[in-house]
Amino acid sequence: MEFKYNILLVAICAILHQADCLECYSCNNLLEPKCGKTFELSGEEAASYVVTCQGENVACKKIESTDTHKEKMLVTRSCWNTTDDQLKPDFFECSEMGKSMACYCRGTNNGKPCNGAQPVLTYISVMMTLLSTIFYFIF
Repeated sequence: MEFKYNILLVAICAILHQADCLECYSCNNLLEPKCGKTFELSGEEAASYVVTCQGENVACKKIESTDTHKEKMLVTRSCWNTTDDQLKPDFFECSEMGKSMACYCRGTNNGKPCNGAQPVLTYISVMMTLLSTIFYFIF
């Protein structure tokens, strides 16, 4: 019987760990041209640019700005620390600032960080962990 409680504790820790971690792409198109306006990285190449964001109130960001002197587009993707503690898991917002566009998001896009595209796999993995724990106790 004690073993079942250990399994339950591990499952709860796994769920809490997944809920606290947000992964974002961290790159720019000057160092990696495929990290441009359209995110063209995939597989292991894309995975090498994934970082786990640190902090309590974090989101992913993508900023597109134009260097008016050189007429060159700069795109950066990274973590964003905010003071807003009310961000929902599916948060997505964009705003224009002159010749720049900044987008902020939380969540995933088919299991990939949301700042490569727009915001579900974390939710599915949490539910699968929870369901397998429930089935273990019932059967």
